[in-house]
Amino acid sequence: HHHVLQQALESGYPGQKVQVFNLADNGEFIARYLLRGTYTHHCQQLQGNNIDIAIIRTGINDSKHFTTKEYALQLEHFIRLLQTDFPGIRIILETGFYLDYPRHYSTDRNRELNPFWQVNRDVAKELGFPLCDVYAASEKAAAAGDWDIRIRNLDQEKFPRKPARFYWGKELDEEYGHDPDWFTDVHPNPHGVRMAVAAEV
Repeated sequence: HHHVLQQALESGYPGQKVQVFNLADNGEFIARYLLRGTYTHHCQQLQGNNIDIAIIRTGINDSKHFTTKEYALQLEHFIRLLQTDFPGIRIILETGFYLDYPRHYSTDRNRELNPFWQVNRDVAKELGFPLCDVYAASEKAAAAGDWDIRIRNLDQEKFPRKPARFYWGKELDEEYGHDPDWFTDVHPNPHGVRMAVAAEV
C-alpha cells in the first residue's frame, strides 16, 4: 500500500519530495503498538525527520480486543502522543473497507466493524481532522458492481488448491466462487489498494 501511495503522491505533487512509511505490523492494534514499545522504537528510528502527515487506519484488530468506547480512548491517546512527539503533524483518520455481504462475504461483518469506523469518523469530526472514508467509497463502488477489492480466502482445508498462495483476483472464482466463504478475507487485492490510495490522495 505505502509504495502505491508514494507513487500516487509523487505523481500528484510533481517536484515535491515524498517519503511514505508503513509503521504497522500485521495484526497490529493501538494498545499492542504502544505497550510493546513498537511506537517508541519507530519514534527513535524517525528522530530528526519531519513527519508532515500521519494517516491512521486502525479498528479491525482493535475490535477483537476492545469495545468502541475503549478504542476511542486509545485512539485519542495515540493522537496526543503523535502531536507531542511530532509537533505540527497533520493527522488524517481513515476507515476500512466495506465488505460486500451477502454476495461476497459469509457474514455481515460490517455490523461488527462499522461502529469502529464510526469512532474514527466521530474523532475526526471532534478534533477537526480530515477523514478518508474508504468504507463509504468502497460501499458506493460495490453498489455499482465494483466489488472485487479483496484477496481470496486461503483456508487450505476448505479450498485445497495447491500450492498455497495469495489469490489476488478471480482466477479460481469459477471453481470456488459459488461459496461466499471464498471471498471472506478483509485484506485488499491490488485493485482494493488502488481504491484506498485514490481516496487518500
